[in-house]
Amino acid sequence: MFGLMSDMGQSLAGSGVKVKLVITNTNVTKKTYSLNNTKHRQLHVKLTNAFGKVKTKYSSDNASIASVTKNGYIAANSEGTTKIRVKVTCKSGKKKVSKKTWVQMNITPAEVTPAPVFTETPAYTPFVPESLTPAPTATQTIDTKGNALQAFLQINGSAASTFAVSILDNEAGRALYNSLPKVLTMTDQNGVSKVSSDPTMIYTMDEYKPSNLVCGDLMLYGNNKYELTYKEHTTGYAYTRLGRVLNPTGLDVALGGGGVSVTLVRGLLPTAKPSSTIAPTVKPTTPPWGTGTPWPSYPPAPGSSATPAPSGASSAPTQTPAPTIFTGDAFLLDTGVTPIIFEVQKSSSAAMELFNDLASSPLTVEMRRHETEYRYYCALPKNYIERNITSPPTQWAVGDLVLMGNNELCVFLKTVSNSSNRPSTIIGKLDKNQVTSDKTLPQFMSTYFVDPTETVLVSR
Repeated sequence: MFGLMSDMGQSLAGSGVKVKLVITNTNVTKKTYSLNNTKHRQLHVKLTNAFGKVKTKYSSDNASIASVTKNGYIAANSEGTTKIRVKVTCKSGKKKVSKKTWVQMNITPAEVTPAPVFTETPAYTPFVPESLTPAPTATQTIDTKGNALQAFLQINGSAASTFAVSILDNEAGRALYNSLPKVLTMTDQNGVSKVSSDPTMIYTMDEYKPSNLVCGDLMLYGNNKYELTYKEHTTGYAYTRLGRVLNPTGLDVALGGGGVSVTLVRGLLPTAKPSSTIAPTVKPTTPPWGTGTPWPSYPPAPGSSATPAPSGASSAPTQTPAPTIFTGDAFLLDTGVTPIIFEVQKSSSAAMELFNDLASSPLTVEMRRHETEYRYYCALPKNYIERNITSPPTQWAVGDLVLMGNNELCVFLKTVSNSSNRPSTIIGKLDKNQVTSDKTLPQFMSTYFVDPTETVLVSR
């Protein structure tokens, strides 16, 4: 009996906060890790049963051998052995728990042949740890205009849990981007998102009030609290939009249910990840206006049928001439029925940049329905910075193709007021000649956008 109680006491004592240290996918808690002199590594802290506000403090027994920054970047300075110590403190109200652990760094002689160093665009001079340096590929380049705010995040130091992130080119987004690389120790919130406070960064709020947040949204709550959503949920709070994970598939699994270490780094993914595009959903082959006839390029003209009347039928009504379909530069949105035509607004620099990009690479995107704003939206794989239009529209009309911020493509099914003066640019206008006389514009748009999520091919 006494032995059983003793075992229970040990179990309860060990069921609190646990700290594990990881370097490049290797568990190094209270172990020795060898590193060549002049090299760098990112030390990740993985927590179990974390709660409340989490504070992590790093220190080195001998910084002349190996130093460590407040974010856990270890630099090898000279040959020898020293310990890097980590203290994690969780505090909520009167409850406070501190845990300490260490990793012993064995700094060995530098390599005879230095490894090649990949430099970034001259405009950026961040300190990027070697294990997270983006590797150039034949298909990935950094465009200092359109892609200037591309980044990626890595969860718990795992190469398999690395995701591309597009950061918005707004005031808070630029401040976050310029502060990278950054390591966030994030705790779980309500089983839907991870949060982390950063008192060293104070942002200006833009008071964006969405009705819901979706997986991959990177937001700012208050003026210094990051929130990364991994499960869609409704919300009544105000946020500042920072950006989003471009392909969030698997993000919920990677983040898990407890505390995590999230590292944000500028640049493109170190290795190619699966494209965020997916095959279009196959919709019914029967066109909505009738059966038994081939698919026409556009809906039949008002007052006409898809099949011409037989010759000699004196009672057949006179057909109304087909409307003139817009033949200039146009965006095409194909949901699997027939492409919808939007006239390119050439006064917009962002519209023309997107139009030119589509010449060589059409996009397949998943557009989600926004329940309260009568629109479908998706994140584009790059930022499109508007340079010609300085003031946002007062409203978005039904059929408007809109760039919200710099990388959110929206199509509106009804007219919505822009009373909050949100930064946006109308890049396309619906060609109304596509609409038959028996349908209103909202009815026409709702024929193509039906499900909560629509797979859309965007081309020109």
